[in-house]
Amino acid sequence: MTLYLRPSAQSLNHVEKMGLNSSNLEFDLAIIQHPSITGSQWKLYLSQMDLSAFHSLRFQDLGEFAGYDSDRMAETIHYLIQKGILPIVVGGDIDLIRSMHKWSEKNTIPYSLSWIQPTWSLQNLEIWKGQMVVKKIYGIAMQRQLIHRQELKTNFPDIVTSYLSDFRKSSNSVDPILRRSEWCFFSPLSIRFSDFPAKGHPISSGLYSEEAASICRMAGAGENNQLFFIHTWQAKQDSTEQCDYNIAQLVWYFMEGFSIKKLDASAQKTQLTEYVVDLPEFDSEICFCKSEITGKWWFKSPYSGELSNANILIPCTYEEYLQTIQSNVPKRIAELIL
Repeated sequence: MTLYLRPSAQSLNHVEKMGLNSSNLEFDLAIIQHPSITGSQWKLYLSQMDLSAFHSLRFQDLGEFAGYDSDRMAETIHYLIQKGILPIVVGGDIDLIRSMHKWSEKNTIPYSLSWIQPTWSLQNLEIWKGQMVVKKIYGIAMQRQLIHRQELKTNFPDIVTSYLSDFRKSSNSVDPILRRSEWCFFSPLSIRFSDFPAKGHPISSGLYSEEAASICRMAGAGENNQLFFIHTWQAKQDSTEQCDYNIAQLVWYFMEGFSIKKLDASAQKTQLTEYVVDLPEFDSEICFCKSEITGKWWFKSPYSGELSNANILIPCTYEEYLQTIQSNVPKRIAELIL
């Protein structure tokens, strides 16, 4: 297959020597820039960060897409995913998202989607309405004052919205969502204007840059994550390159999370501590598991063991474990196993 890619002016490593063919794709992460993003200053900032921290992580800068054909971009992204490579796509627009979904629908590849943004575009949500390949769509760090909640509830009842206030109460609340999603789309406009002064971004409220980085780290550590997509943005004309630095920071923290996931995958079977919680009122019990490497939590699906050759671990939080041992089983867990 011919990949729809070309070298970019600034690269983190020498993509030209790869030859950009599909026979030598031996790495874990692929960084790709969308041609709608002019300049690669964010790559310069990323190269100045401590990439040596990811000594066990194989990543490659694949330059940028060779043009504006969204269908060919989507085909290249899905090909990389099929090869076991997670693409980090920086930039892009709703056309690329639409083509990604169309490709998955054509090939019957189901997925869950996490989208970090300040509000829903009801028009864009039509892409996923009634589609069988979409398992779940989650909105993260959304802002109540920007969402038409009644219209959303009426027309898109399966959409799960997690508000900025929920994240502020417990940043871990979004961790199980991100860990269960195959695709993660991050809109930089979810970051408050003072931290991300992009052109046409008037919203003064939103995530702090540190909170955005934390979400990207959790997304990188997600067991099911196959794609990380940073939506397009417009730098201000008088930009101090603050936006570019923030984009580099989002990518860096996603890479850190991914490197942690690699550690977890190698030790998951041998370094998990199990906590069995007896629930007499339900005539049932729940087995929680904690990674001694990363501190991540799961609970075992009731369909593990006898009905399956492998344990099915469902992501959860330490707070959900504490609620369960106090006989206050979280609704999300109760619906799945009781």
